[in-house]
Amino acid sequence: MIFSKHLVAVAAILGASSVFAQEPEFLEFDPPGIDITDLKAFSDFQVRLKAPPNGTAVVYWETPGLKSTQCTTTWTTEDWNIFKPVRVQPLKQYSKVGEETYKITAQCDAPTEPYHTGRQFYPVKRTYVPAVDCTILDDPHFKTFGGTRFDYQTTSTFYAIKSDMLTVEMSQFICVANPADPAASGSCTNGVAIRYGQAIVIVNVNEANQLTINQVSDNVEGLEITQGADNVTAVIKIPADETEITLTGLGWLANMDWINTVIRIGGTYLNQVGGLCNVYTGKPDDGLECSNGVKTTNPKIFGDSWIVPENDDIFKCGAKCVGGKGGNTNTGDGKICKIPLPFPPPRPEEPAPPKETHPPVTTEVIIPTTIVSVITETYEVPATKEASTDVNTQPPATDVATTDAEPQPTGNPDEGNHVTTSEVVRTVTISTEITQIITTAATTTLVATETAKETYFTTVTEMPKYTAPPPPPVPAPEPTQAPEPYPYPQEPAPPAGEPPKDTPPTNPAPPAPPAPPADDGSNYPYYPPGTDPKPTKPAGCPQEFYDSAVKYCHSLYEVPACKALVDTDFYISSCIHDAVRVGSFVFAEGGKRQMMGSCLAKLDAKQNSADPIEVEESEKIVRESVYLKEVNCGEGCGAHGQCTPNGCICNAGFGGLKCDVDLNTLPIYEADKPVQNSKGEVVPKTSAAATGGNGAATGQAPIISGASSSVAGTVCALVAVVAGALVM
Repeated sequence: MIFSKHLVAVAAILGASSVFAQEPEFLEFDPPGIDITDLKAFSDFQVRLKAPPNGTAVVYWETPGLKSTQCTTTWTTEDWNIFKPVRVQPLKQYSKVGEETYKITAQCDAPTEPYHTGRQFYPVKRTYVPAVDCTILDDPHFKTFGGTRFDYQTTSTFYAIKSDMLTVEMSQFICVANPADPAASGSCTNGVAIRYGQAIVIVNVNEANQLTINQVSDNVEGLEITQGADNVTAVIKIPADETEITLTGLGWLANMDWINTVIRIGGTYLNQVGGLCNVYTGKPDDGLECSNGVKTTNPKIFGDSWIVPENDDIFKCGAKCVGGKGGNTNTGDGKICKIPLPFPPPRPEEPAPPKETHPPVTTEVIIPTTIVSVITETYEVPATKEASTDVNTQPPATDVATTDAEPQPTGNPDEGNHVTTSEVVRTVTISTEITQIITTAATTTLVATETAKETYFTTVTEMPKYTAPPPPPVPAPEPTQAPEPYPYPQEPAPPAGEPPKDTPPTNPAPPAPPAPPADDGSNYPYYPPGTDPKPTKPAGCPQEFYDSAVKYCHSLYEVPACKALVDTDFYISSCIHDAVRVGSFVFAEGGKRQMMGSCLAKLDAKQNSADPIEVEESEKIVRESVYLKEVNCGEGCGAHGQCTPNGCICNAGFGGLKCDVDLNTLPIYEADKPVQNSKGEVVPKTSAAATGGNGAATGQAPIISGASSSVAGTVCALVAVVAGALVM
C-alpha cells in the first residue's frame, strides 16, 4: 500500500513536469540564445510575439546577474510581430570565474490569451571576468587590483588609475612629517579628480571636514553621484560599466582634511588601465608595472612613473587637460529586473478593486498586513543634517484598504550651513504593519505600527562649478648691483719669502649637518600578493601602547561577515602600523567606514548573482552578520551613532563597531612624527584637544609618564585606558 502511494506521488510529479514542459512558447528570440562576456559593457537581443493578442500583452523580465534597460516589454494587436530590443549588462562578480549557463525568465500578462501568466526561458551563457578593487588608505597604504600591498609617499598629483575612458587622479601632501628620514614620512590624499569621457568632477574636503563635490565639465553625463547624510562619504558610480568609486573622509576631527578611496572596476577594463592601482590582468600581480611598461618591486620608482604631467593635472587645468576621450554613448540606465509577486500585478489602466468593507461584528479579527510606501522629496541639505529612524506607534486614521502612510519630516532642511551639493533627493520608506482590526457596530479601530526609515545616501543633482586655483605668483628677481670700486690702493703683497702680516683669528665654520638619507624607495614597504605582513613595534613606542593598538584594531575590523568578503587583515595591519607610528588612533575610524563599505559592495554582488549558491551564501551572511545592512546593526548604535547599510556611522568623538568607544579614552603616546593637515596644522590626538573640551561624555583619562623600554632616555606619555573602553 505504501509502495503504491509512492508510485502515485511519482506519477503526479512526472505529470506536473510534463505539463510544465509542454507550456506553449509565445515568444520568438533573436538570437535563440545569448553569449555574454564581462569584457563587454552590454549585450543585445530582440524578441517578439509568435501570434497576435486580442488585447495588450505585457512581458515581465527576470534577469539574474544582469541589469536590463527595460523590465517589461509590451505588444498590441498592431505591433505584435515587430522585434523589440532588450539590452542586458552584466553585474560585477568578484568570485566567479569561467563559464556558467542559466536562463532569463519571461512571464506574460495577457488576460485574453491561453499563455496568460505563462513563462518562457531564454538561455544565457556567461563568461566571467572577476571584478577587482583597489584600496588607498590613510598615509597611504595601497592594495592594488592584483593584491600587492605597498606604501608610496609624494606631494604631487598621481594617477590612481589611467585609461582612455576613465582616469582617477589624486593630490597628496605630507601629513606625517619626518624631515630626518623622508622615507619614514607619510602623505595623505586631500583631493580626488575623476574623469569619465568628458565628465569631470573633483572631490575635496572643506573646513568642516566634509566632502565637497565640484563639477569641472559642462555636464556630468554618465556619472551617478550619491553622498552620505553627514557628507563624510560619497559614492561615484558609472552605471555604463559598473565602476564604483567610494570616498571617505575621516570626519571625527575638524581639521583632518584627507580622503580614503576604494576603486572597483569590472571586466571592461581588463588590460586597459595603469596607475598606482597597477594593471588589471585578472591574475595576482607579478610586480608593479611602471608607466613605460617596465616592472619593478620598488614602490618609489613605480609611483614616480605615474606622477601626472602639468598638462593633464585636472586640479590645475580642469576640462582643458589633454587627457580624456569622447562623450559617453551608453549611460547605463539599466535595472535589476525581477518578476513581481503576486503575478500579474494590477495594470495602471485598470480600475482599482472595490473598497473592502467589514460588516459590524463584535469579535476581534487579526489581519497581519504590511503596507509599504516610498516618499521622495527634493530639498537643500544643511551641513548639520543627520539621517534618522523614526518609529510612530499611532494608528492610521483611515480605513485599511486605503491607508497610505505619510512621512514625518525629520529636522528642518533650512537650518545650518548649506553644503556644496545643494539639491539632493531624500527617500523615506514607510512600513505600516497592521496587526489587528477591532470592529464593533459603532466603530472600527486599526492597531498598527508604523516605521519610517530614511536612506543614508542621497542622490546629488546639483554641484558648484570648480574653479582651479590661480598659479602661485613668481617672485621678482632681486636687483643686482655691480661691486663698488675699491676706494683706496690695495696694500702690495709681501716680498717673496717674507712671512705674512698677522691677521685676526677667525672661528672655523661649523661642520654641515649630515644630509638625510636618500629617498630611493628602498625602505618603502612592499608585499607581493599572498603575504601577510605583521606590524612591528617601532623604537620609542611603549609596549603598553603597542598591545592596546593590536587589541583595538582587531576589535574594530574583525567583523566575521566581512572576513569572507574583504581582506580584513590589510585593514588590521594598516591600523596598527599607523597607530604605533603616530601615537594615536586618528586614522582608525575612517578606515572602519571604508572597510564596511567594501564589505557591503561585495555582499551586494553576491546577492545579485545568477548562481543560487552565491545568493544563498549572501543570505546566510545577512542572517548571521552584525553591523552590516541597516536592518542588522546588532545591539544598535547607541546614542552616539546611526545604523546605515555600512553599519554604525558614529558621531564625532566616538568610534567602534557600536559607536560605544569614547575616542578620547584611547591610549596615546608622544611619537616623534606629528600628524598634520594640508595647511601644516598639527592634528590633535583626541577630539577633546580639538574642541577645547572633553569632546565626549567620559572625557580624558589621566596621563601616565614613563621611560620607553626600547630607547633609553626617551620619555613617552601614555594615556591610560578608561576601564571598559577596550573590553572586547
